[in-house]
Amino acid sequence: GLLFGSDTAAANALDDYEEGTWTPALSSGNSSTYDAAFGNYTKIGRFVACHFTLEIGNTFAGGTEQYVIGGLPFARSNQSNTASGSGIVHYFENIATNAHALTLRVDSGQSVMYITGAIAADGATGLAVNANVLQAQANLFGSVFYYTN
Repeated sequence: GLLFGSDTAAANALDDYEEGTWTPALSSGNSSTYDAAFGNYTKIGRFVACHFTLEIGNTFAGGTEQYVIGGLPFARSNQSNTASGSGIVHYFENIATNAHALTLRVDSGQSVMYITGAIAADGATGLAVNANVLQAQANLFGSVFYYTN
């Protein structure tokens, strides 16, 4: 791998760098249409940064389960000493509730993001994102960061 300066330790070598695209898909138990669904990622060693745009079209077949966004390019590490994967929906509109924040979580060994949030300004009230929250013409733009194996 690529070494920096006088450091010769193999653990500090940059041995993997990758950029690419991925297609986010909202899993609601039914099929929906999208006006836009695309993402980009950068992988440096085991660290993965994913960014996405998800614009739900006129057809949204929601369900009652908590939604996940699938299609992440790599599964999150399942090693016990690896930090959890998390992120944020930094822009959202046309959702059916007054959410103050929407957050993302990637569980161990998974390649999907769970969408949660807060409906109170202090963040104390949990929000499971399902058909009561997302609807046709909803837009989510976000980023998530995690480690892979």
